[in-house]
Amino acid sequence: MTSLKSGKVQSLVESVEKIPAISEGEIACYADSISRTASNLLPTSLDPATVSNVLFGNNLKFLCRMDSRRTCAGCCDDFTQERDVLERKYRWRKKAYKEIVRDSSDLTLYKTQVRKKEVFSQKCPYVAFLDERERSVGCLLHPKNPANRGIDRRNYGIYGSGLCSAYVCSAIKTLEKAKLSDRLLILHIIESSDNWYHYSRLFSPSVSHSYHRGLVEIYLHYCAQDNNSLPTTYNHHC
Repeated sequence: MTSLKSGKVQSLVESVEKIPAISEGEIACYADSISRTASNLLPTSLDPATVSNVLFGNNLKFLCRMDSRRTCAGCCDDFTQERDVLERKYRWRKKAYKEIVRDSSDLTLYKTQVRKKEVFSQKCPYVAFLDERERSVGCLLHPKNPANRGIDRRNYGIYGSGLCSAYVCSAIKTLEKAKLSDRLLILHIIESSDNWYHYSRLFSPSVSHSYHRGLVEIYLHYCAQDNNSLPTTYNHHC
């Protein structure tokens, strides 16, 4: 089914190794995922309906929150930061939001407290853990955040409810246009990224040092090339 031949696997892995923000552990997972794709194997640990939707679906916006672990905040924060740094930040924000925000009038105070604590943060202050087990990240203002009791507060955020609800990242848009074989590759990589941190890094432009493209797009772009090298812009060091 796939056009990714085994002879191209090592070259693809070597190209990914050139991206400075990717760790050795991630490279090992990606290499295994790429090898399984070249062998035409389907993911075994994902829900079959999800596998079918990713392979054949025309609307993949659900990938923002694929399941209880694979949730993405890649468009809202800098995922070149270490996981423990983000964990502490998201844990503190969740606690502060719960303690401060009783209604929408309290959001200004919450935002002030975040900016005061996170002096150098230029990203959205409303990204945090949404569950007690700290497995899911997302928008504190979203109506699906249990703390909001179904109320949509995104109009009080940086971009507003209209933009946030309609937004689809370019990685998902690119995947929606990809052929079946390339979708299979991304599906295997998604399977290996089984927590919010590594999953968000797949879609976040910050990891690839690009304003527009996440790792998902880099993989798809690579598979579409006749040569075995990534565009030089993808290897740019910040």
